[in-house]
Amino acid sequence: MAEGMHTARFEARGVTVRIIRFDSDGLRCQAPEVPKIRGMVGEWEPAELGGSDAVIRALYRPARIRFIQCDGSESESDAGGPYPEPLPVPGCRGCWEPFAVGSGDISVRAMYSGPHHSIELFADGKRLATVECRSGEFPRLPQPPRKKGFRARWPSFAPTSRRIRIDAVYEPISIVCRTGIGKCAEVRYDPDGFSLPPVPEKLGFTGKWEDFLIGTSDIALNPVYFRAPPAGMPHAERIPEIDMEKVRKALEDLDYVSEIWSSVEDEPPEPAEKPAYAINSAHDTDGEADWAGFAGSLSPFQKEYLASLAGGASDPGDVLRRHGRMRMAAEAEINAIAESSLGDPIIDGGELDPDYIGELLEVLRDGN
Repeated sequence: MAEGMHTARFEARGVTVRIIRFDSDGLRCQAPEVPKIRGMVGEWEPAELGGSDAVIRALYRPARIRFIQCDGSESESDAGGPYPEPLPVPGCRGCWEPFAVGSGDISVRAMYSGPHHSIELFADGKRLATVECRSGEFPRLPQPPRKKGFRARWPSFAPTSRRIRIDAVYEPISIVCRTGIGKCAEVRYDPDGFSLPPVPEKLGFTGKWEDFLIGTSDIALNPVYFRAPPAGMPHAERIPEIDMEKVRKALEDLDYVSEIWSSVEDEPPEPAEKPAYAINSAHDTDGEADWAGFAGSLSPFQKEYLASLAGGASDPGDVLRRHGRMRMAAEAEINAIAESSLGDPIIDGGELDPDYIGELLEVLRDGN
């Protein structure tokens, strides 16, 4: 084994799951998943990797069941029981919704069958729907509207013969940052802003949390590391972090400048003095505009983009984003085809030349 290299043995109930080598830079690969045991929740014990071999053992505890009553109160029991009873509701029969115990904690809600009742559903103060439940039925409610950064649910309620109003409950998701073996730090989403914990240090590397998108489910983040430049490297030679949004804008600007330069270089020099027979400055083409040839040269994306500019159902910006295209580059390609077939460009700054909209709509409508 190379000098400075050690092994981390991952064990679960006396059985070796995997052996991974490590050095001062950390594990050579990601730690394995904890073996699953039905009715138990497992995780690796917290461990620090030092200058010698290590044994990291799996810790197990019984899976927990969270019982949520109709009044919103909660209680927990280990898998296998004993379990609490649903709160009594006059005129109704209560039970727990069906559940199965696996290798993780679960939540179970009380359910009731009872008299005919109706439920009005609201979310953020807006009425969504009314659900009618016949006598003896369990209420079947639609999913609450989704909200970025939050989990949505309907609260518990007790069926009665009168109309019931319930409002959707939104709980912020959790962003769990894995800070080491068996260690993590949890941050709750806040629309007004939130901060992630510092990335664990790794000798000779700079790190950041992996990129993520806020949705409606909890997020687990791992650190991502990049080898740091040598300490003696001048500041000017250090490699900066790349801002991909700035790169995208720079490429779009470059396409625009290239288009302008090309049009300037291709334009013939204007004579110092116009000849006497110059009647007007209209663009002179070599023949009739070939609209069929123009439409036949367009790709499906280009046709869709032109239709959106001509007042179609799609928004031009949505079309560009859906196809992963930049406006300047897309319009330069279309104008190049137009100059070849029609003798003129047809788009300027995201707008169609009004003189060509009628012909364009006609050829697009004909399916060319």
